[in-house]
Amino acid sequence: MLSLPLLPSLSQAQADAASPAWPGERPVRFLVSASAGGSLDTLMRPLAQVMNTLSGGKYVVENQGGAAGMLAAAAVVRAEPNGHTLLTGGIHHMILPLAYAKMPYNTARDLNPIALIATVPNVVLVRNDSPIRSIQDLIASAKASPRGLNYGTGGQGSLQHLSTEYFCRLTGAPMQAVHYKGSAPAIADLLGGQIDLMFETMPNALTHVRSASLRALAVTSSQRSSQLPHTPTLAEAGVPELVVTTWYGIFSPAGIQPQTQAQIKTQLDTALASPALQKVWLDYGAKVDGPGSRDFKAFVQSELQNWARIAKKIDFKPAQ
Repeated sequence: MLSLPLLPSLSQAQADAASPAWPGERPVRFLVSASAGGSLDTLMRPLAQVMNTLSGGKYVVENQGGAAGMLAAAAVVRAEPNGHTLLTGGIHHMILPLAYAKMPYNTARDLNPIALIATVPNVVLVRNDSPIRSIQDLIASAKASPRGLNYGTGGQGSLQHLSTEYFCRLTGAPMQAVHYKGSAPAIADLLGGQIDLMFETMPNALTHVRSASLRALAVTSSQRSSQLPHTPTLAEAGVPELVVTTWYGIFSPAGIQPQTQAQIKTQLDTALASPALQKVWLDYGAKVDGPGSRDFKAFVQSELQNWARIAKKIDFKPAQ
């Protein structure tokens, strides 16, 4: 688990100016749809810390991993739409409807997008002692192997799963998926040599790349990462069609009052503008994407449609 540096306190004047009527005296629960120590948890805790400084300590981060993120989302869907139970989710929730034929909620109908908060590049990783030193080496090695290569994922229907399958379809590289219950055991097996590669988020990858235990072949974002400036994008490496950026956002239950939603966005805007928070996130390879930067609801709809198209291209079938 990555350690989080303490963030400097904000001035009382800032705190007073950034405290609208919501949330009042009741605590606000951010349900993180992943286990402690993962990328989403790592980014959410310092954000909650800044929001607590602004509001006097009313924001609580709760990890509710399991069922690929459905447990936390379902809990938020069942909650009262009063702004006191919010989902910290992201791109993986756009893929869940494609991965599972039966779900306890409807993503488009039951989850209300409030704010996009961060974007994170993904990294194509192999062991540092691997003879594979580039994306073209990876493709050639997969094609030369009688059984192809094995890649790890954080679970059936995860972003890693669909991204890597799309990579295989685009390049003709034969690979077999090995699914784990989360990224941590997949990374452990990559380090141990049980699998050949994986696509992983930047916060989870950086520690291992910096320690030279894993090698970064490419980032999947449209631009190079400032944290790995010498690592090419997939487009630069010869796979321009595959551009994938992990993103995280805040969702409420459907039916929230517009005034409450606006107040949540105001507090998020103020917290996301904190230079201390931006520095912490940048160290993990994450970019702050404030709630005012784009129409989040339209963005969510476009992502649902985009991943539906990709699933069709790779003939991805949901689990029954």
